[in-house]
Amino acid sequence: IEREFASKPAPTHRRRRLTRRGLTALLARVRDTGYAEIDGDVIEGIAAASAPVFDGNGHIALALSVLGPSSQVNLDPRGPSAKPRPAGRTRDRRPR
Repeated sequence: IEREFASKPAPTHRRRRLTRRGLTALLARVRDTGYAEIDGDVIEGIAAASAPVFDGNGHIALALSVLGPSSQVNLDPRGPSAKPRPAGRTRDRRPR
């Protein structure tokens, strides 16, 4: 966090400059939900979400990301994109 604030300008989220307290809260939310999202923070009109994918040992193997026009990417966790779809047999291998 200190490294982010050592550079100018301060990081942004939702088009607002973050304070250290705000960035700490944002990172806690990302850890709690398991994914990160942006909507217009980097490029106006572009929304994106990213989540880690774990290997069989519980280590992060890659990040799965989706992005597109804000008008077409629904980031609402209760929205239609978030509804689970059957995908065969799966196991949660995230570290506990």
